[in-house]
Amino acid sequence: NSGQPSVVAQGAASDRRVIEQPDTPVRPTDFVRWNGLLLVQPYWFDFVCSVKGRHSGQNVIDIFSQEFPALSREYYEEAFAAGRLRVEVQGRRTRQILATTPLTGGDRIRHFVHR
Repeated sequence: NSGQPSVVAQGAASDRRVIEQPDTPVRPTDFVRWNGLLLVQPYWFDFVCSVKGRHSGQNVIDIFSQEFPALSREYYEEAFAAGRLRVEVQGRRTRQILATTPLTGGDRIRHFVHR
């Protein structure tokens, strides 16, 4: 083995961006062999969650910094500015959402990550 990952099954275009959803089926091209290990190929995933009542009045940066402390507050600020962390307001008139905007229960948060 040359130390370089090799695709277990051929066929997926390597330059195509694939966004995984929770119901996306597993494909043979999702894995690579490297030094005798079977590894998952890197992929993009769109995490979606609703703002809970206990988070009402807090902004998206505060919520994610408290609930997901594995990443820094600075990461969440950068992700929001880049559009990878965003808020969708459902069932109401659209409003401007800033990183400091207090959220209400039922708002939806999406976090687009490369895993």
